[in-house]
Amino acid sequence: MVHFTSEGSTIEEFFGECREISEGHYTALFEEHTHAWFVDHLLACMDYKHFYGLMVNEARRVHRRK
Repeated sequence: MVHFTSEGSTIEEFFGECREISEGHYTALFEEHTHAWFVDHLLACMDYKHFYGLMVNEARRVHRRK
């Protein structure tokens, strides 16, 4: 988070730009934004970590019941 502020930006601006990229704003039809790959990877990592955490917690809960 420090990097955003040191570059004169905010976390809100970063997520706003990510949203615009993922929704295809300012991108011509049938083209992809230059940084779309980054946003896709960022979302995949976030989704996986959340999913993995949920599954680990569920496995622990089930294991405790046995």
